[in-house]
Amino acid sequence: MKKIKIALTAFFCLYMDLLFAAGDPFDKATGKAEELLDFLTGKFAIALISIVIAIAGYMAINGSISKRRAYEIIGGSILIYGATTIGAWLMS
Repeated sequence: MKKIKIALTAFFCLYMDLLFAAGDPFDKATGKAEELLDFLTGKFAIALISIVIAIAGYMAINGSISKRRAYEIIGGSILIYGATTIGAWLMS
């Protein structure tokens, strides 16, 4: 039993060494997360949030929705768009 434990420990150590020698195992996931972050904070997101805020304001002025609902939509949009900035500020 002791020989099996030693063999498994040695195999695990060698296997982990090979994994870390190959590079960052999370490199692909990190790259995709950065692409998503760029998309969510890029020009498309700025255009989309501008349209959402304009529509909410227009609907509130015309009485289609209550002003409270318009404030909720605008505040939520700003929080969602500003989440990366808020997160960076909290982490610093």
